[in-house]
Amino acid sequence: MNIPMLRSKIEAALSRAEFPPASHDAKALVHILENYPRDELLQIEDGKLLEHALGILHLQERQRTALFVREDPFQRYITALVFVPRDRYDTNLRIKLAGILEDAFGGSLSAFFPEFGTDSVLAQILFVIKTGPDGIPRYDLEEITSALGEATRSWEDRLRDALIEARGEESGLVMFQRYGQAFTASYRDRYEPEDGVFDIELIDAARISDGLELNLYRPADAPENSVQLKLYSAGDPLPLSDVIPMLENMGLKVIGEEPFEVDYLYGETHGEIWVHDFAMESRSGAAIDLKAVRAPFHECFARVFEGRVADDGFNKLVLGAGLAWREIL
Repeated sequence: MNIPMLRSKIEAALSRAEFPPASHDAKALVHILENYPRDELLQIEDGKLLEHALGILHLQERQRTALFVREDPFQRYITALVFVPRDRYDTNLRIKLAGILEDAFGGSLSAFFPEFGTDSVLAQILFVIKTGPDGIPRYDLEEITSALGEATRSWEDRLRDALIEARGEESGLVMFQRYGQAFTASYRDRYEPEDGVFDIELIDAARISDGLELNLYRPADAPENSVQLKLYSAGDPLPLSDVIPMLENMGLKVIGEEPFEVDYLYGETHGEIWVHDFAMESRSGAAIDLKAVRAPFHECFARVFEGRVADDGFNKLVLGAGLAWREIL
Protein backbone atom coordinates (compact mmCIF):
# COMPACT_ATOMS: atom_id res chain seq x y z
CA MET A 1 0.00 0.00 0.00
CA ASN A 2 3.05 2.30 0.25
CA ILE A 3 3.76 2.00 -3.50
CA PRO A 4 1.50 4.43 -5.37
CA MET A 5 1.01 2.30 -8.48
CA LEU A 6 0.17 -0.84 -6.50
CA ARG A 7 -1.96 1.09 -4.04
CA SER A 8 -4.11 2.43 -6.86
CA LYS A 9 -4.54 -1.09 -8.26
CA ILE A 10 -5.58 -2.44 -4.87
CA GLU A 11 -7.97 0.45 -4.24
CA ALA A 12 -9.54 -0.02 -7.67
CA ALA A 13 -10.07 -3.74 -7.00
CA LEU A 14 -11.61 -3.04 -3.58
CA SER A 15 -13.91 -0.41 -5.06
CA ARG A 16 -15.11 -2.72 -7.82
CA ALA A 17 -15.69 -5.56 -5.33
CA GLU A 18 -18.26 -3.33 -3.55
CA PHE A 19 -17.83 -4.96 -0.14
CA PRO A 20 -18.77 -2.87 2.93
CA PRO A 21 -15.44 -1.43 4.16
CA ALA A 22 -15.64 -2.96 7.65
CA SER A 23 -16.94 -6.35 6.50
CA HIS A 24 -15.06 -9.63 6.87
CA ASP A 25 -14.94 -10.06 3.08
CA ALA A 26 -13.43 -6.60 2.61
CA LYS A 27 -10.72 -7.27 5.19
CA ALA A 28 -9.99 -10.70 3.69
CA LEU A 29 -9.77 -9.21 0.21
CA VAL A 30 -7.30 -6.56 1.41
CA HIS A 31 -5.16 -9.32 2.93
CA ILE A 32 -5.25 -11.29 -0.34
CA LEU A 33 -4.30 -8.28 -2.44
CA GLU A 34 -1.50 -7.21 -0.10
CA ASN A 35 -0.03 -10.72 -0.24
CA TYR A 36 -0.50 -11.25 -3.97
CA PRO A 37 2.81 -12.08 -5.71
CA ARG A 38 4.48 -8.70 -6.21
CA ASP A 39 5.62 -9.16 -9.80
CA GLU A 40 2.17 -10.42 -10.73
CA LEU A 41 0.53 -7.46 -9.05
CA LEU A 42 2.67 -5.10 -11.12
CA GLN A 43 1.83 -6.73 -14.45
CA ILE A 44 -1.70 -8.06 -14.14
CA GLU A 45 -4.66 -6.16 -15.59
CA ASP A 46 -7.11 -4.65 -13.09
CA GLY A 47 -10.03 -6.81 -14.21
CA LYS A 48 -8.00 -10.00 -14.07
CA LEU A 49 -6.64 -9.04 -10.64
CA LEU A 50 -10.15 -8.67 -9.22
CA GLU A 51 -11.22 -11.95 -10.82
CA HIS A 52 -8.27 -13.79 -9.26
CA ALA A 53 -8.62 -12.11 -5.87
CA LEU A 54 -12.31 -12.99 -5.60
CA GLY A 55 -11.54 -16.54 -6.65
CA ILE A 56 -8.90 -16.79 -3.92
CA LEU A 57 -11.35 -15.28 -1.42
CA HIS A 58 -13.81 -18.09 -2.11
CA LEU A 59 -11.07 -20.64 -1.41
CA GLN A 60 -10.55 -19.57 2.19
CA GLU A 61 -10.94 -22.42 4.69
CA ARG A 62 -11.59 -24.88 1.85
CA GLN A 63 -9.03 -27.55 1.07
CA ARG A 64 -9.32 -27.80 -2.68
CA THR A 65 -7.01 -27.20 -5.62
CA ALA A 66 -7.41 -24.03 -7.68
CA LEU A 67 -5.62 -22.46 -10.64
CA PHE A 68 -5.37 -18.83 -11.75
CA VAL A 69 -3.62 -18.09 -15.04
CA ARG A 70 -2.14 -14.91 -16.54
CA GLU A 71 -0.88 -14.79 -20.11
CA ASP A 72 2.07 -12.66 -21.11
CA PRO A 73 0.87 -10.15 -23.75
CA PHE A 74 3.80 -11.15 -25.97
CA GLN A 75 3.08 -14.88 -25.60
CA ARG A 76 6.56 -15.52 -24.13
CA TYR A 77 5.38 -17.17 -20.92
CA ILE A 78 2.37 -17.90 -18.79
CA THR A 79 2.09 -17.61 -15.01
CA ALA A 80 0.01 -20.14 -13.11
CA LEU A 81 -0.94 -19.39 -9.52
CA VAL A 82 -1.84 -22.75 -7.96
CA PHE A 83 -3.42 -23.37 -4.57
CA VAL A 84 -3.28 -26.82 -2.97
CA PRO A 85 -4.03 -28.13 0.53
CA ARG A 86 -1.05 -27.16 2.62
CA ASP A 87 -0.66 -30.59 4.24
CA ARG A 88 -0.34 -32.21 0.81
CA TYR A 89 2.43 -29.98 -0.53
CA ASP A 90 5.88 -31.48 -0.91
CA THR A 91 8.60 -31.66 -3.54
CA ASN A 92 7.06 -34.64 -5.32
CA LEU A 93 3.72 -32.89 -5.65
CA ARG A 94 5.35 -29.69 -6.87
CA ILE A 95 7.15 -31.65 -9.60
CA LYS A 96 3.88 -33.32 -10.63
CA LEU A 97 2.07 -29.99 -10.80
CA ALA A 98 4.85 -28.43 -12.86
CA GLY A 99 4.76 -31.36 -15.29
CA ILE A 100 1.01 -30.97 -15.80
CA LEU A 101 1.41 -27.26 -16.47
CA GLU A 102 4.31 -27.81 -18.87
CA ASP A 103 2.25 -30.31 -20.87
CA ALA A 104 -0.86 -28.12 -20.85
CA PHE A 105 0.92 -24.98 -22.03
CA GLY A 106 3.49 -26.62 -24.28
CA GLY A 107 6.43 -25.08 -22.46
CA SER A 108 9.03 -25.57 -19.78
CA LEU A 109 9.23 -24.52 -16.15
CA SER A 110 11.18 -21.29 -15.81
CA ALA A 111 10.67 -20.62 -12.08
CA PHE A 112 8.43 -21.41 -9.14
CA PHE A 113 7.72 -19.52 -5.92
CA PRO A 114 5.90 -21.30 -3.05
CA GLU A 115 4.25 -19.36 -0.22
CA PHE A 116 2.76 -20.69 3.03
CA GLY A 117 0.55 -18.27 4.92
CA THR A 118 0.42 -18.95 8.64
CA ASP A 119 -3.35 -18.49 8.74
CA SER A 120 -4.23 -20.46 5.61
CA VAL A 121 -4.97 -24.14 5.05
CA LEU A 122 -3.68 -23.74 1.50
CA ALA A 123 -0.20 -23.52 0.03
CA GLN A 124 0.28 -21.07 -2.85
CA ILE A 125 2.75 -21.80 -5.67
CA LEU A 126 3.42 -19.41 -8.52
CA PHE A 127 4.73 -21.29 -11.59
CA VAL A 128 6.27 -19.45 -14.53
CA ILE A 129 6.05 -21.55 -17.70
CA LYS A 130 8.16 -20.41 -20.66
CA THR A 131 6.23 -21.13 -23.83
CA GLY A 132 7.52 -22.64 -27.06
CA PRO A 133 8.27 -20.83 -30.32
CA ASP A 134 4.60 -20.88 -31.33
CA GLY A 135 3.51 -19.00 -28.22
CA ILE A 136 0.72 -20.03 -25.86
CA PRO A 137 -1.39 -22.91 -27.23
CA ARG A 138 -5.13 -23.27 -26.79
CA TYR A 139 -5.97 -24.76 -23.41
CA ASP A 140 -8.93 -25.77 -21.23
CA LEU A 141 -8.63 -24.20 -17.79
CA GLU A 142 -11.15 -26.56 -16.19
CA GLU A 143 -9.38 -29.59 -17.62
CA ILE A 144 -6.01 -28.40 -16.29
CA THR A 145 -7.49 -27.63 -12.87
CA SER A 146 -9.03 -31.10 -12.77
CA ALA A 147 -5.65 -32.68 -13.60
CA LEU A 148 -3.96 -30.64 -10.87
CA GLY A 149 -6.64 -31.67 -8.39
CA GLU A 150 -6.23 -35.34 -9.25
CA ALA A 151 -2.47 -35.06 -8.73
CA THR A 152 -3.09 -33.46 -5.34
CA ARG A 153 -5.37 -36.22 -4.11
CA SER A 154 -3.62 -38.75 -1.89
CA TRP A 155 -3.58 -42.50 -2.43
CA GLU A 156 -5.89 -42.80 0.58
CA ASP A 157 -8.37 -40.35 -0.97
CA ARG A 158 -8.56 -42.45 -4.10
CA LEU A 159 -8.83 -45.66 -2.08
CA ARG A 160 -11.83 -44.24 -0.20
CA ASP A 161 -13.57 -43.30 -3.43
CA ALA A 162 -12.79 -46.69 -4.99
CA LEU A 163 -14.18 -48.53 -1.94
CA ILE A 164 -17.38 -46.48 -2.01
CA GLU A 165 -17.80 -47.12 -5.73
CA ALA A 166 -17.20 -50.86 -5.29
CA ARG A 167 -19.20 -51.48 -2.10
CA GLY A 168 -21.56 -48.55 -1.66
CA GLU A 169 -21.13 -45.63 0.69
CA GLU A 170 -21.99 -47.30 4.00
CA SER A 171 -19.92 -50.47 3.56
CA GLY A 172 -17.16 -48.61 1.70
CA LEU A 173 -16.66 -46.15 4.54
CA VAL A 174 -16.60 -48.97 7.10
CA MET A 175 -13.86 -50.71 5.13
CA PHE A 176 -11.99 -47.45 4.69
CA GLN A 177 -12.07 -46.82 8.43
CA ARG A 178 -10.59 -50.27 8.92
CA TYR A 179 -8.00 -50.25 6.14
CA GLY A 180 -7.59 -46.62 5.00
CA GLN A 181 -4.33 -46.16 6.91
CA ALA A 182 -3.29 -49.81 6.85
CA PHE A 183 -1.02 -49.91 3.81
CA THR A 184 2.68 -49.14 3.84
CA ALA A 185 4.36 -46.60 1.59
CA SER A 186 5.98 -49.40 -0.41
CA TYR A 187 2.56 -50.94 -1.07
CA ARG A 188 1.10 -47.58 -2.14
CA ASP A 189 4.05 -46.99 -4.47
CA ARG A 190 3.56 -50.36 -6.15
CA TYR A 191 -0.21 -50.74 -6.39
CA GLU A 192 -3.12 -48.56 -7.46
CA PRO A 193 -6.01 -47.91 -5.05
CA GLU A 194 -8.19 -50.17 -7.23
CA ASP A 195 -5.74 -53.00 -6.51
CA GLY A 196 -6.13 -52.15 -2.83
CA VAL A 197 -9.91 -52.62 -3.06
CA PHE A 198 -9.44 -56.14 -4.43
CA ASP A 199 -6.77 -56.95 -1.85
CA ILE A 200 -8.94 -55.67 0.99
CA GLU A 201 -11.57 -58.29 0.14
CA LEU A 202 -9.03 -61.08 0.63
CA ILE A 203 -7.26 -59.38 3.54
CA ASP A 204 -10.59 -59.14 5.35
CA ALA A 205 -11.32 -62.79 4.57
CA ALA A 206 -7.94 -63.78 6.03
CA ARG A 207 -8.69 -61.66 9.10
CA ILE A 208 -12.02 -63.41 9.64
CA SER A 209 -10.80 -66.96 8.94
CA ASP A 210 -7.37 -66.49 10.53
CA GLY A 211 -6.18 -68.62 7.62
CA LEU A 212 -4.65 -68.28 4.17
CA GLU A 213 -6.20 -66.52 1.17
CA LEU A 214 -4.79 -66.60 -2.37
CA ASN A 215 -4.89 -64.65 -5.62
CA LEU A 216 -3.16 -66.02 -8.72
CA TYR A 217 -3.06 -63.26 -11.32
CA ARG A 218 -1.17 -61.88 -14.28
CA PRO A 219 -0.27 -58.18 -14.53
CA ALA A 220 -1.20 -56.37 -17.71
CA ASP A 221 1.32 -56.83 -20.54
CA ALA A 222 3.11 -59.67 -18.70
CA PRO A 223 4.22 -62.64 -20.84
CA GLU A 224 1.93 -65.67 -21.05
CA ASN A 225 4.38 -67.92 -19.20
CA SER A 226 4.43 -65.67 -16.13
CA VAL A 227 2.02 -65.27 -13.23
CA GLN A 228 2.02 -63.72 -9.79
CA LEU A 229 0.62 -65.08 -6.58
CA LYS A 230 -0.50 -63.04 -3.60
CA LEU A 231 -0.76 -64.86 -0.31
CA TYR A 232 -2.67 -63.21 2.54
CA SER A 233 -2.06 -64.51 6.05
CA ALA A 234 -2.80 -63.31 9.57
CA GLY A 235 -0.04 -62.96 12.16
CA ASP A 236 3.60 -63.48 11.28
CA PRO A 237 5.03 -63.33 7.75
CA LEU A 238 5.21 -66.66 5.93
CA PRO A 239 8.63 -68.39 5.88
CA LEU A 240 9.91 -68.33 2.31
CA SER A 241 11.73 -71.60 2.94
CA ASP A 242 8.30 -73.24 3.32
CA VAL A 243 6.46 -71.52 0.48
CA ILE A 244 9.00 -71.52 -2.36
CA PRO A 245 9.43 -75.35 -2.48
CA MET A 246 5.64 -75.71 -2.69
CA LEU A 247 5.55 -73.37 -5.67
CA GLU A 248 8.46 -75.12 -7.36
CA ASN A 249 6.71 -78.47 -6.96
CA MET A 250 3.76 -76.95 -8.79
CA GLY A 251 5.96 -76.31 -11.82
CA LEU A 252 6.84 -72.69 -11.14
CA LYS A 253 10.13 -70.82 -10.82
CA VAL A 254 10.07 -67.97 -8.31
CA ILE A 255 11.66 -64.82 -9.76
CA GLY A 256 11.04 -62.51 -6.83
CA GLU A 257 8.90 -61.86 -3.77
CA GLU A 258 7.74 -58.69 -2.02
CA PRO A 259 6.14 -58.78 1.43
CA PHE A 260 3.79 -56.07 2.72
CA GLU A 261 2.50 -55.69 6.26
CA VAL A 262 -1.08 -54.47 6.57
CA ASP A 263 -1.76 -52.93 9.99
CA TYR A 264 -5.55 -52.65 10.13
CA LEU A 265 -7.88 -51.18 12.74
CA TYR A 266 -10.87 -53.20 13.99
CA GLY A 267 -12.77 -51.20 16.57
CA GLU A 268 -10.11 -50.15 19.07
CA THR A 269 -7.84 -53.10 18.21
CA HIS A 270 -4.98 -53.22 15.74
CA GLY A 271 -4.23 -56.38 13.79
CA GLU A 272 -1.71 -57.53 11.22
CA ILE A 273 -2.10 -59.26 7.89
CA TRP A 274 0.87 -60.08 5.70
CA VAL A 275 0.62 -59.93 1.92
CA HIS A 276 3.32 -61.80 0.00
CA ASP A 277 3.46 -61.14 -3.75
CA PHE A 278 5.45 -63.79 -5.65
CA ALA A 279 6.55 -63.17 -9.24
CA MET A 280 6.91 -66.48 -11.09
CA GLU A 281 7.16 -68.14 -14.46
CA SER A 282 6.57 -71.70 -15.63
CA ARG A 283 9.67 -73.86 -15.29
CA SER A 284 9.06 -75.33 -18.73
CA GLY A 285 8.61 -71.91 -20.34
CA ALA A 286 5.14 -72.92 -21.54
CA ALA A 287 2.23 -70.49 -21.49
CA ILE A 288 -0.10 -70.66 -18.50
CA ASP A 289 -3.84 -70.56 -19.15
CA LEU A 290 -4.63 -68.43 -16.13
CA LYS A 291 -8.41 -68.55 -16.52
CA ALA A 292 -8.42 -72.35 -16.67
CA VAL A 293 -5.93 -73.09 -13.87
CA ARG A 294 -6.60 -70.32 -11.35
CA ALA A 295 -9.27 -72.08 -9.27
CA PRO A 296 -7.56 -75.55 -9.34
CA PHE A 297 -4.26 -73.90 -8.41
CA HIS A 298 -5.84 -72.13 -5.43
CA GLU A 299 -7.45 -75.35 -4.21
CA CYS A 300 -4.32 -77.46 -4.57
CA PHE A 301 -1.90 -74.94 -3.05
CA ALA A 302 -4.18 -74.30 -0.07
CA ARG A 303 -4.35 -78.02 0.69
CA VAL A 304 -0.59 -78.43 0.30
CA PHE A 305 -0.06 -75.48 2.63
CA GLU A 306 -2.40 -77.02 5.21
CA GLY A 307 -0.66 -80.40 4.93
CA ARG A 308 -3.73 -82.14 3.50
CA VAL A 309 -2.08 -82.89 0.14
CA ALA A 310 1.45 -84.14 -0.40
CA ASP A 311 4.04 -81.54 -1.37
CA ASP A 312 5.70 -83.29 -4.31
CA GLY A 313 6.43 -82.92 -8.01
CA PHE A 314 3.08 -84.40 -9.07
CA ASN A 315 1.47 -81.10 -8.19
CA LYS A 316 2.90 -79.59 -11.38
CA LEU A 317 0.10 -81.45 -13.20
CA VAL A 318 -2.27 -78.69 -12.05
CA LEU A 319 -0.57 -76.22 -14.40
CA GLY A 320 0.92 -78.68 -16.85
CA ALA A 321 -2.10 -80.90 -17.49
CA GLY A 322 -4.99 -78.91 -16.06
CA LEU A 323 -5.75 -81.50 -13.39
CA ALA A 324 -7.47 -80.81 -10.08
CA TRP A 325 -5.86 -81.92 -6.81
CA ARG A 326 -8.28 -84.87 -6.50
CA GLU A 327 -7.24 -86.17 -9.92
CA ILE A 328 -3.58 -86.03 -8.96
CA LEU A 329 -4.28 -88.16 -5.87
